[in-house]
Amino acid sequence: MRLDQYLALIGDSKVEDWRLITRPTFRHHFHRGTDEKGEEVSVEVDEHRVAMSFSQNIRITLAYGLVSDSHYRIDPKHKFGLLNARSEFVDCFYDNILVHRETVVRVARQRCVLPEPADWTESPIRVPRRKARFARLIHVLAGPLTDFDEYFKEAGMVEVEAPWP
Repeated sequence: MRLDQYLALIGDSKVEDWRLITRPTFRHHFHRGTDEKGEEVSVEVDEHRVAMSFSQNIRITLAYGLVSDSHYRIDPKHKFGLLNARSEFVDCFYDNILVHRETVVRVARQRCVLPEPADWTESPIRVPRRKARFARLIHVLAGPLTDFDEYFKEAGMVEVEAPWP
């Protein structure tokens, strides 16, 4: 299976095709803290909030919620620019092998999971259709109980036919 086929299968899937497993997800990420001399002084452990298995093919799994940037910056001129945002990873696995890592952004004080655009200053913000579908699926499965389409539109995003990834 090619990566584009894999991501199309996910993007075209339905919410009911997925089984969710909340923490612990057993996909730990370790951060080593060092002092000014470069010596290790602490270890922090993080993990994805949710793991998801695709019921139509259990070789396909996703893991969502590992924080990429807790102080994600959106251009201050953008509507969501001055509201708290953070980026998180969606890790895509096939036969338990990481095959793709996508970054999504929780905007408006964590109220919506949106695709990370190439440029927040573009107007409109063009997002490849499959990337938008992928982010919508993650939002509905594991994000806040808000309307993805409403925030997508409010962010100035539009779906376009373009290759992704």
